[in-house]
Amino acid sequence: GQMWQHSLQLFSEMPRRRAPPDAISYNAVISACGRSQEWARAWRLFAEMREVLVERDVIGYTSVMSSCDRVSRWPLVLEALGQLLRDGLDPDLATCGAVVAGLC
Repeated sequence: GQMWQHSLQLFSEMPRRRAPPDAISYNAVISACGRSQEWARAWRLFAEMREVLVERDVIGYTSVMSSCDRVSRWPLVLEALGQLLRDGLDPDLATCGAVVAGLC
């Protein structure tokens, strides 16, 4: 259950190591938070991506949707789906699965 904390610690050290976080590292830490039911932290990290101009991808959207569906935050799942579509991305099978899980 503590893996998300370790992931977040490594993530926060990236700039000091001259390795700026990218979509892959954001997606990994969002996923780790989501698996530990740290949905609010996952959502904040996802929002931060836009603030720091890291391009969001389908994997990131799916990860944040999954973190929200695990704790029945279906309005956030729908919000993320709307953002994904507005960003011009096509949901994949995993994304659709996260949406369905979030609504059930």
